Formats: sequence, structure tokens, C-alpha cells
Amino acid sequence: LLVIALITLTTVISLSIFMFRSQMDDLRTDGEVLTQTLANAVSPALAFLDQDAANNVLSSLSSVKLVAHADLYDRDGNLFAQYARTGLSYEPPQKMGVDYHDEENGIFESTIETSIPVPGLSPEDASLGTLVLEQHLTDVYHDLAYQLGIVLLIGLVGLAIFYTLIFKLQQMITQPLSMLADAMRNIHSNNFPASHVH
Repeated sequence: LLVIALITLTTVISLSIFMFRSQMDDLRTDGEVLTQTLANAVSPALAFLDQDAANNVLSSLSSVKLVAHADLYDRDGNLFAQYARTGLSYEPPQKMGVDYHDEENGIFESTIETSIPVPGLSPEDASLGTLVLEQHLTDVYHDLAYQLGIVLLIGLVGLAIFYTLIFKLQQMITQPLSMLADAMRNIHSNNFPASHVH
């Protein structure tokens, strides 16, 4: 039974790690795709220095639950437009260095930050600036914990059912043997020769 419990626990832990890594990879990929799409959409507004149009494009992020904020910087690294989720206390940096690179995210980071250059209006044009998008993962961790709790509960219920079946099977095997042993003891106590018992 201990071996079965250890196997169940190992399976749950392995499944948890797999689910977590898969979800983080999906979120990073989704963040890159979303940021690239927005960078393409905001390119004309940045090219013509239309801040209202840029802010309108970024405001479409309000329908994306995980996005906390997005900051658009021009070619000189100056803040040009921004979006922040309602209720979020956030002040974007007014200046971004030209050597900006994505920071590495640890396995249990609370955010995923993605930055992508804003393309020019034609393939020959240089980058017009940089778009930085940040996703907050608090809700993701809550959902993942809920899913893992369900998996663990199913594992425990399955283990309990398996233990019950094993216990019943053991009883089915040992009960006839116990009855036979009791009969032999009764025969021995009454001094009946075993050869007379048929």
C-alpha cells in the first residue's frame, strides 16, 4: 500500500510540473503573438505621431484578462502611449534605454514581460519604437492550484477505492483459510482423527 501511495504521489507531482510548464510556455507564446499583433496595429499611429490613435489601439487590451499594462516607446525611447488595467496602480517609465532586452523570468515569477520592436510602415523602414507588454499571473496560479487540487483529490479517491478492493480481495482469500484452520482446531480439540473427516 505504501508503494502504491508513493507511485500516486509521484504521478501527481509529475503531472503538476508538466501542467505548470505547459501553461507557462503557452502564456509566453500567447504574449509574444499578442505583442507582435499590437505592434503591427500601432505602427501607423507611431509613424504619424498620433498618440490618441495609439492609446485607442492599446485600450483594446481591456478585453484580455491577464494583461496588466502595455507601454509604447518611440524610437528615442520616450514613452508615447500606454495602457493599464482598471484599478491597477502603475506608473510606466517615461524613458526606456535603447539597449532594452527582456528580463529572464524565474519559474515562479508573478509576471511575464514581453517586448517587441514596432515595425516601420514598409519592410525597408527601421523600427519605429518598442512595445512592452506585461501579463500578471496571479489568476493563472489560482486556476492551476484549483486544477491540481482536483487531480490530487481524484488520486486520493482512486487510491481509497483501490485499497478497498484489495482489502475485500484479501478477505475473500483469507476467510476460507481461516474457516479451515478453525475447523482443524475444533477437530483437534474433540480428538477426532483427521482420517475420519471426509
